[in-house]
Amino acid sequence: MSAGTRLSLRVCLRDSLAPTEDRGTYQSPYEDDVRQDHFAVSDLDWRLTYETAYGHQIRAAFPAEDGAVARLRILAAVELMGCRVLSVRTNEGVPMWEDSLSPDSVISGDK
Repeated sequence: MSAGTRLSLRVCLRDSLAPTEDRGTYQSPYEDDVRQDHFAVSDLDWRLTYETAYGHQIRAAFPAEDGAVARLRILAAVELMGCRVLSVRTNEGVPMWEDSLSPDSVISGDK
């Protein structure tokens, strides 16, 4: 994946979850394509990281009571990015949102 494509995906993710606030960036000193971009969703108590270390991943932290809204907004953002969700797991590795995931198609949320 090119640097331009990663930038476009990152911008699309942030735009679809706007308003957002920057929380920092990590760029690997060893590999140009390994990067983490940290941001917050300003109107909610959410923290996200877009990471390109292993393909690309979105890490999200949000209050449990925001689970349904987070699911809709994050899956919609992924759809706008034109990406596929291969898995969604808690920080303990427990699968979640499995009923929304299909390896054969782009995620469409609850539409």
